[in-house]
Amino acid sequence: MLAVTTFAAVAALALTSCADQGAAGGGSSADGSLPGVIKLVGVRDQTGPVAYSGIGAAEGAALAAEQINQQKFLGEGVTLEITERDAAFNPQLAASEVTAALADPATAAILGPMISSEALAVAPIAQNAGIPIVFTQSGVSGLLTGNMHFRASAPTSSYFHLLTDHIAASGAKTVNVLNSSSNPTFNELGKKVLPDLLKPAGVEVTQSFEFEANVSDFQASVSKVVQENPDAVVLTLIGPQVATATVQLRKSGYKGAIYTLSAVVPNALVPAGKDGEGVIYATTFSVAQPTENVKAFVEAFKQKFGHEPNLFAAEAYDQVWWIGRAIKESGSATRQGIAEGLTKVGNQGFLGAQGQLTFEAGHDVRVEGVLVEWNGAGESLVVD
Repeated sequence: MLAVTTFAAVAALALTSCADQGAAGGGSSADGSLPGVIKLVGVRDQTGPVAYSGIGAAEGAALAAEQINQQKFLGEGVTLEITERDAAFNPQLAASEVTAALADPATAAILGPMISSEALAVAPIAQNAGIPIVFTQSGVSGLLTGNMHFRASAPTSSYFHLLTDHIAASGAKTVNVLNSSSNPTFNELGKKVLPDLLKPAGVEVTQSFEFEANVSDFQASVSKVVQENPDAVVLTLIGPQVATATVQLRKSGYKGAIYTLSAVVPNALVPAGKDGEGVIYATTFSVAQPTENVKAFVEAFKQKFGHEPNLFAAEAYDQVWWIGRAIKESGSATRQGIAEGLTKVGNQGFLGAQGQLTFEAGHDVRVEGVLVEWNGAGESLVVD
């Protein structure tokens, strides 16, 4: 087991084991009040090719817990404790870490993996154990199949139309795709969602190439792209691959529009330098958004960590606040109580770092997205 970081901070989600709860975990005190400490376990990538996502999420979760705690949101003397475990881009390791977390009856809920292959591996484990697991990212279809499954970030497919609408409005007629074969969500977006959304607008995906996560040279495929010279290229690749593919496209003479996914930016485009300027993507959070909720979150995050938050931090911030609200709503830190509270809060919705959050069936976040452009140093909103 690799325990990366423990954040004890926040709020009001206390969790203790309760002898008569059995697999329900968590607990409440004899008088019905919440326990003094409520334990959550995060299982996400802290190392490997997408470590930036897990690190950002851990920071966002830590800030939320700290605020919940400082505000005494769940009552005097109730704190939330978060332990982060490294999934290391390995579904088997993710499953092992979730299983290990479940061995502690005081674990009240799991902050689930962000990579779809990992999420699919651990979802049935959590469901069978009767413990709520709240995912971020992991937008693959068919993930949320049980009453213990929740997701605190909108599936990319739910706002991907912002990107395809922009492609169509630009007058593009042909698109090439460089697609990940390692990430089920990215693969589904590149192989099915993208062409399905573009087809009604008369835009055709004329070439598509697939790559494993360990591929670092795209030149052979880039040469074919440059030879065809499509109106746009969409990169549904893993993290660092986006910068590499972007640089190779530009250095090879491709001058058309380049689009990618919010899940790999903005940090992933920094190594691309000037070649990364102008890359466009749809997202549910950007530091460039002028709304008060975003400004407040960004300022609090910068004060704590000394740098701006990314999308993953915003999603995890909302993830932990959702759990905090769930505990307060249900008045229980048992696993079943938290699950019921999550559904109740989901049915109500709330304002988070990502904006006004609504939920499909009380389990799956939806939020209005925005289109942004990477300018080489940060994000700018794309305004029609």
